[in-house]
Formats: sequence, C-alpha cells, structure tokens
Amino acid sequence: MAVHDIGDVVRLWSAFFDEAGAQAAPGAVTLIVRTPAGVDSTVANSGASAGDLTIASTAVGTTLATTTGVYKATVSADEAGVWYFEWTGVGTVDEVQSGWFEVRRRLVDDP
Repeated sequence: MAVHDIGDVVRLWSAFFDEAGAQAAPGAVTLIVRTPAGVDSTVANSGASAGDLTIASTAVGTTLATTTGVYKATVSADEAGVWYFEWTGVGTVDEVQSGWFEVRRRLVDDP
C-alpha cells in the first residue's frame, strides 16, 4: 500500500490485456475513485485518447490512454484516510482492476 500526504498528486495506472496476453484497449473504460468520506467520482471514456485526468472531490476531464491499453489518472489527495479506486474495461477487453492508497493527515496545520 502506498502512503501519501495531503496535497500530493497520486498517479493511478491501469494496463488492460487481451486473452492472448497482449496489451489491448477496451471499448470503454471507467474509473471510480472513492474518497475516505465515501464520495465517489466516476470518469468514463468511450475510446483511447492521449492526455491526463484529474480527480479531486468531483471528476474533471476525461480518461486518457498513453499507449494501447494503458490508462492513467491523477488524483488530488485532498483528504486524509483510505482512498479506493476501480478501473473497469468493457468491450474488446472485459476486466476489472481495483486498489487503494492511504493519505495521512497533516501533523502540523497551516497557520
């Protein structure tokens, strides 16, 4: 498990593979990120494109593929606690990948 500090930018990656083991882009990709407060942000993509994604308390932007079947997202770690995420690919590749990371509270508050 990765541990981050409030204010960190957390990068989430997902790689999708077909039945033969080759990287493959699903027909659609969805990323759900759940904050420690239980608030879900969902970002969906209907095809591979290039770029980046920012998720804080609400989802902003679109998911992006950096290479075939590889997706990344950046999450603004703005709340202490355990964050959960789940990537879902459907269509040409049907796969679900999930994980979590922790954000520790500040030991010293800003003045």
